[in-house]
Amino acid sequence: MVLDLVRGMKGAGGVEVGICLLGRCEGSPLAEYCDDVVEYDGRYNRFGVLMRTAKGVRKVVKRRGVDVVHTHGLDADLIGALGVRGTGAKQICHLHVSPPVGKRESWKAGLRRRLFRFVTKRSRAWFIAVSDAVRESMASYYRLDLERIVTIPNGVDLDEFGRDEGETLGSANGRVVIGTAARLAPMKGLDNLLDAAARVVKGGRDIELRFAGTGSELERLREQSNLLGMQARVQFLGQVSDMPKFYGGLDVFVLPSLSEGMPLVILEAMAKGVPVLATELAGIPEIICDGENGVLVKPGDVSSLAEALGQLCGDVEMRRGIGVRGEARVRGAFGTERVCQEVVGMYERVMAGG
Repeated sequence: MVLDLVRGMKGAGGVEVGICLLGRCEGSPLAEYCDDVVEYDGRYNRFGVLMRTAKGVRKVVKRRGVDVVHTHGLDADLIGALGVRGTGAKQICHLHVSPPVGKRESWKAGLRRRLFRFVTKRSRAWFIAVSDAVRESMASYYRLDLERIVTIPNGVDLDEFGRDEGETLGSANGRVVIGTAARLAPMKGLDNLLDAAARVVKGGRDIELRFAGTGSELERLREQSNLLGMQARVQFLGQVSDMPKFYGGLDVFVLPSLSEGMPLVILEAMAKGVPVLATELAGIPEIICDGENGVLVKPGDVSSLAEALGQLCGDVEMRRGIGVRGEARVRGAFGTERVCQEVVGMYERVMAGG
């Protein structure tokens, strides 16, 4: 998302964009565009670390004469709110995900929530939410003023992820290829996808499952695939650099998340013409109309996930129709050009004081 914004706004009239990364630059997809790096070891709950990092951000803001500090991620939001103090710069926090619901809040999450509310209130921050659902849930969770939160839905580079003329999807070996792209973490519900895929195989479908991404759950997911007897059908690809090619090799894209905002991977897959099966939460229903340009199931419902996946795997015409309508949906409303225009408009309004 940040990369698309920077690429889209570079050279835009009246806007000069720079990137300041917290922690390190090496290995980041933003390294090419990185202007400054501020030392940060990730321990926001250590007061000294938090203040030292904020001081580093403040130096960057003052040295570069920054007007708007646009932060992404809760750590950056906290540090940015402290970093703008005494500089005259405005802060905009980009809210990418909905808050956790339905589970007991840990002391760390509670501390982060209270810190976030306190420091952003002091900095008089404004907010961009990636969906209306994220806007409302974050306002409630952090007790934020709804009038200070503007919804700007995510977008994708349609030139990069659009389908080439005459391009066909999927593999040539006859198997139905199912893919997902996500951080391998519990909140992504990937264990549910493995269970559902195993049920589809038992139902007689010849499928292959591809995971793009890395994370803490990798070994546990490998073990689960072995226990399900799926090891010959599952590929863990790690970090994938050519995502358009990844999507182009799929017949179905699945995102079984338990917590989300407005996932870029769904927009990317739809832009490529790949039919999408996802969970009905946060901003996803603002993209997908169930049965029309995608398929939605309840989060955590493995039976419904398996049933929907089996239906898609067994019906080529259904996949083709959903893919075409999904592509049209994204092309009509979710391009990065629109996102950049709306974000620049937000900068102008904040600078004007309203």
